[in-house]
Amino acid sequence: MGVTVAGLASGLRSTLLTGLNYPYDMYVYDNGTVLVADIYNNRVTKWDPNATVGVIVAGAGSYGSWSNLLYWPISLAGKCRKTWITCSVLST
Repeated sequence: MGVTVAGLASGLRSTLLTGLNYPYDMYVYDNGTVLVADIYNNRVTKWDPNATVGVIVAGAGSYGSWSNLLYWPISLAGKCRKTWITCSVLST
């Protein structure tokens, strides 16, 4: 049986920080922290080991043309310690 490391154990979609809505990509740090590209919530969330609530580290939960917003983040790429890059499907 698997272990839920991000989102709801039931697998149900959610806009709350306790869940995910179409997670598409993830990056796992050596310490077990997970970053998740959450497409339909237009955000990237960070989940520390044993966390029950994610923390938004990119995006704001809605899309738009402002620099702090994402539109369908689909890819995460890690490089060195705390550096990572996210890629959105479309820009508005």
